[in-house]
Amino acid sequence: MRVADPDFHALQAVVRSHSDRLVFMAFDLLYLNDHDMRSRPLEERRARLQALIPAGGRIQFSEALEGSPAAVFAAAERLELEGIVCKRKGSIYRSGNAIDWVKVKCFVESEYQLLGVQRAPGKPTMALMGELGTRDYVGSAFVTFGRPANEAFWQMVKANNEPAPEAKKEDIQWLRPGIIGRIRHLRGEAKLRHARLMSFRAADGDLPVHC
Repeated sequence: MRVADPDFHALQAVVRSHSDRLVFMAFDLLYLNDHDMRSRPLEERRARLQALIPAGGRIQFSEALEGSPAAVFAAAERLELEGIVCKRKGSIYRSGNAIDWVKVKCFVESEYQLLGVQRAPGKPTMALMGELGTRDYVGSAFVTFGRPANEAFWQMVKANNEPAPEAKKEDIQWLRPGIIGRIRHLRGEAKLRHARLMSFRAADGDLPVHC
């Protein structure tokens, strides 16, 4: 198993502005000297790869964490990492989705201010979220309620609609301050990723909780 990167946005920032600080982590070997290695067992591919990489360079070998999925996942949660990648011993490499190589993500739930709702033709509905108190934008979350929570959500949007400044996007319905949303999202990120609105309530308690 391999521990996943804890901060995707920090990685993007380094790629853009400080690429000289990057270190490439190599974790699998698909071809070697024009020989296709994909049909060889995982342990053989990784052993050959490790032998090719000198220590201390800009290319480093990604060490595996041996253990049960539950134990390694619990360790990733304690370290507040995004998740782990599980690989079956003895497996060959296959492109696309496969049961021998699975990414298991760590999710958490947090509360944010609901700033607005974005609805664009052909795209999913997104809730725009901000920090409690400051209302600084932190990202968007999918809105996927079933009935009757979905009806209650749109009633809330209609009742709290706020006219948008001319510079704002036309496909966003902006809301007055005071609506709190509970968001399920990936752990360890400065901005929301893979996020979904789980419930909403009024900050003053006048609006019941909906899930």
